[in-house]
Amino acid sequence: MLSLTILYYKIYQNNRKSEIVNELNNFINIKKLVSLSMILILLLLSISSLYIWGAAMAEALKLNQNYPNPNTVFYADFFSIMIFVDVLLLIISFIYHFSFFTIFRNASFIITTILIRMSLTIEKPMNYIVILIGFLFSIITFYLYSLRNTKNKSVE
Repeated sequence: MLSLTILYYKIYQNNRKSEIVNELNNFINIKKLVSLSMILILLLLSISSLYIWGAAMAEALKLNQNYPNPNTVFYADFFSIMIFVDVLLLIISFIYHFSFFTIFRNASFIITTILIRMSLTIEKPMNYIVILIGFLFSIITFYLYSLRNTKNKSVE
């Protein structure tokens, strides 16, 4: 999984330099605002989830039951929120991006987020397979996107 992450970073790093455009400052500002709101949601969700998990853990200890699954306490809710935020950013990106390939890349990130969210509710070892599929899907999609940008540079 680490090697897939490194591969993705190398593809992203090579392509990132060609995507800096001054016209997208508004979109970047919107993304910053969304990111700040996600930090607030993360903090509130963390506190709430810790309290709920602590109460469920205390109840499990009292009744000598199975402990609650920590993945269902926080990550499932947070990834669900992330999916909605990603879709919102995709819809907003329609205003600023007219390129099919950019929207295709952004939609693939949403699909990857959905796959990671699904992996949290799937039993082991299938959850690892779903995570790897998500990584591979993201890498292949971004590689195809970077090929498109490379092709555009050679034409100019």
